[in-house]
Amino acid sequence: MHPIHTRTHLLTASSIDNHAMLRPSALLDMLQDMATEHADILGIGREVIVGQHGAFWMLVRTTLALSRPIYVDEETVTIKTWHRGAGSGAIVYRDFDIHLGDNANSPPIGEATMAWVLADLSTRKLLRPRSIAVLANSPRPEIVKQTISAKIVCPPDLTELAQRVVQYSDLDVNGHMNNVRYIDAACDALRLDEKTGKFVTGLTINYDKESFAGDLLRMVGAEKNGTHYLQGVDKDDTSRFTAKITLGEQ
Repeated sequence: MHPIHTRTHLLTASSIDNHAMLRPSALLDMLQDMATEHADILGIGREVIVGQHGAFWMLVRTTLALSRPIYVDEETVTIKTWHRGAGSGAIVYRDFDIHLGDNANSPPIGEATMAWVLADLSTRKLLRPRSIAVLANSPRPEIVKQTISAKIVCPPDLTELAQRVVQYSDLDVNGHMNNVRYIDAACDALRLDEKTGKFVTGLTINYDKESFAGDLLRMVGAEKNGTHYLQGVDKDDTSRFTAKITLGEQ
């Protein structure tokens, strides 16, 4: 079992936006698939965690940074991923390097970090990752990233940008809104379709609370010092997700 998992992804028409660039949600979907694949390879995937331990993986935070956009005519993206191991805390960090083309040894044009926790399937209470032997003994590279996905603090006086009802197409196997669909919701609220000449250089998202079919989310946001802050809140003004996005010139 190799501690680093590598795969080359083909860019498809469904992953490209109206500016001929890879959508942030499509890229994060690739990362999430890579995390799932590697967890299965290491024996810490959904089947084992649910079937043998009555728990499930829950993504709580994601951070992404890109030095340049990824265009439709660049046919492939190669991604490398590894986890940092089960430490003394509740979070298991997983890192990613993103490369253009099929050369995993070329300089990366982006990187990402995901923070995962284990929750009890029945109670939703968090579990200590080190309490699961296969995870505690899972291999990790000698050198890992130091990035920490921190809690986002939004500026005051957020204004409403849009509304979104959670529907069938948003749901995942756990019955709640898929993580990458929150990214689409944030990008829709920012009207990235109108941001010609711009691309997402940085993105951080906190998954604050699960959302289910029929839930109405109000997208509120503000810009401060060039960073866009967004939050999806429910009818009780409880945050379901919080995001901050920076844009750069193509």
